[in-house]
Amino acid sequence: MIDAVIIGGGPGGLSAALVLGRAKREVILFDEDQPRNQVTAHSHGFITQDGVSPVTFKENALADLKKYPGIQVENQRVTSVKKEGNVFVVEAEDKMVKARKVLLATGLKDGLPEVKGVHSFYGKVYFLVHFVMAGNFVINRCLYLQRVIMHICSRK
Repeated sequence: MIDAVIIGGGPGGLSAALVLGRAKREVILFDEDQPRNQVTAHSHGFITQDGVSPVTFKENALADLKKYPGIQVENQRVTSVKKEGNVFVVEAEDKMVKARKVLLATGLKDGLPEVKGVHSFYGKVYFLVHFVMAGNFVINRCLYLQRVIMHICSRK
């Protein structure tokens, strides 16, 4: 049994995997590689990575994760999560794992307006910026993620 399964390979899931791996936890990160920002040329707001392409950001993050032997990355979709007693059973396309904790870091999906031609502008001159609209919601989510990681690290 591993310490944690992380579902979602965006910045939140990658950061959680890094922190848990550094804390010598056994972690599997499941990522189906369908990032919300795949249409953009540059991502912003991540220290030391501001302005890099989403592809470069992910490559850099995965290189960081490889430094820690307790982190495993699986490029597949999770199909079910069930709790059996104190254990989570996570099933993916071709893998089944048992974990003490599950962290959902699946992120957001944009709902584009039904306007003719909007897809040709999306990611070029038309962007959805959730954190500006969400305000304190994002800060609260980050603080919650920090508490979840600390809870996982404090148990073994």
